[in-house]
Amino acid sequence: MSDDFSPDSGARGEKNWVINGWRLDEKCHCLKKGGEILRLEPKIIQFLSYLAARAGEPISREQLLEEIWPGMIVSDESLTNAVRKIRKAFGDSSQNPQVIETIPKMGYRLIATVTVEAASRETPNNKVSTRADGTVSTADSGNKKRSVLGIGVALAIVILVGLLVAPYLQDNGEQEPVPSQQKIQGDSATQPTKTKVSQDQAAPAQEETPSILVLPFRHIGKQEEDDYFIDGMTVDIITELSKLSNLLVMANQTSLNFKGKNITPQDAGRELNVGFVLDGSLRRTGDDLRVNAQLLDVNTGYPLWSERYDRKLDNIFEIQDEITENIVRELAVRLTTQEQVSLRATARVDFQAYDLFLKGQDFLSRRSAEDLAEAIKDFEEAIKLDPTFARAYGSLAIAICRQYRVGTYAVPQEALDRALRLANQAVEIDDSIPQVFWALGFVHLYRNELPEAVKAVENALRLAPNYADAYGLLALIQNNQGNPDEAIRNITRGMQMNPYYSFEYPYNLGRAYYIGGNNEKAAEFLLKALARNEVALMPRIFLAATYARQGRLDDAEWEIEQLGMVREGLSIKVLRHMLPQKPEILQELLSNLKLAGMPE
Repeated sequence: MSDDFSPDSGARGEKNWVINGWRLDEKCHCLKKGGEILRLEPKIIQFLSYLAARAGEPISREQLLEEIWPGMIVSDESLTNAVRKIRKAFGDSSQNPQVIETIPKMGYRLIATVTVEAASRETPNNKVSTRADGTVSTADSGNKKRSVLGIGVALAIVILVGLLVAPYLQDNGEQEPVPSQQKIQGDSATQPTKTKVSQDQAAPAQEETPSILVLPFRHIGKQEEDDYFIDGMTVDIITELSKLSNLLVMANQTSLNFKGKNITPQDAGRELNVGFVLDGSLRRTGDDLRVNAQLLDVNTGYPLWSERYDRKLDNIFEIQDEITENIVRELAVRLTTQEQVSLRATARVDFQAYDLFLKGQDFLSRRSAEDLAEAIKDFEEAIKLDPTFARAYGSLAIAICRQYRVGTYAVPQEALDRALRLANQAVEIDDSIPQVFWALGFVHLYRNELPEAVKAVENALRLAPNYADAYGLLALIQNNQGNPDEAIRNITRGMQMNPYYSFEYPYNLGRAYYIGGNNEKAAEFLLKALARNEVALMPRIFLAATYARQGRLDDAEWEIEQLGMVREGLSIKVLRHMLPQKPEILQELLSNLKLAGMPE
């Protein structure tokens, strides 16, 4: 998607937004008024441009997240923080807004006075004004005839080229999709769209090993409250497939990126360069469950296998097993002896406990203090219903560590001790589940027990060679140990399995390059991390240190200022106790941050 969000504007840079007297300059990422210049982050400028193009219109949070951060996993906090920074730049107030108005339970509206000035190469007096009420006034430049003639010539050239090239496209196999192929139905009624994978999103190469994307199962009916259940089922199928060493599986984060998108399974598979796609739907009515599933060959668009399951809800585990077994059979996946045993030994738990667990996982993914509290409550209730539910113990340990991180506990060490007991208990109950070893590694990381953390995550990868998040966590631990080359190798492998990765992936890669002394690469990937999550602390901390080490002190100081807006009271002393980092690396990091202007 282009950086110019105005639906009727010309090429980038041909018009300049003026908002309450401040001219928005996208090239320098700043606002200008007279001789005064206010610098803003590129994403904030992009966000402000989008709002300016729709001045006076109410815009939902979902629309803003989709348009400003397309194909990225970002939190609502990124949006809130962007609005906060814009208000600060304009001296605006949420209580008495003059620039951005919050629409409760909906989104935002730009209520400032907005004009659009033509670029300097056009007649200076040519101006278009857009008021907050949506009305538009224009002044003609007198060049209409010339513009119409140019458009006519361009159109004629396009038609001629199309007539010459069309026969070759037909001969090269550019046929339309199979007519019977269904689109993945979303809320939009538009034609299917295809999101281009950015250059830093490494698509897996086609090899002899079969590769598969499990699309989010679609919900049949109107019970949106069942979304957590459908997403959980999708993730669990991906987890089972990730245990197979001779099958390349796209990670659940990448899978869920396609949720609600109006795109055919075949196009989704082509987008990720995989050979096969599992597509399906689910209806949950009372205690009854209907699941439709089919395995598609991306090259032909035709199904290799399809099945409909009409079962009771507590048969969900059998359905997941049968789907996995059918995929293994149809793709002729070679199984090791351990994998054969693992597929036949899927853990069974109480269904009500499993339902609570999936609700807890949904809350855990949101990460706010309130959501973490809800997740903990659901996990604890699931354990009460089924004391043998290993994954509930592991997820509870993760939630407690994240609560520890946000400073919820009066005695932090007691929280970490409880988390370790829970994670160890999960492994004792069932040591064949990769997620429980991931949880154990996560807890050891928070306790700064790095050798133990590495061992736990390596056990997770032994059980699930395609576990993208395990490669990501291992890279984080290796960064803390001061092993940047190993961290780069593992995070790169994780990104191949998870092309629609969250900010943690480029953050870890940028951090590894910083530790290894490659400042240019460090800044490149840390900026990509911040593009996915504007309010993430760690990428900005390492970016400030990178700029300071490069001698870019103005940029470094500006990053420190942004950190103060996200986290008040952040200082060298706080970071010294906050970062589980090798002492000599930590000391250099803190020295660079001090040079950047971080307070002691």
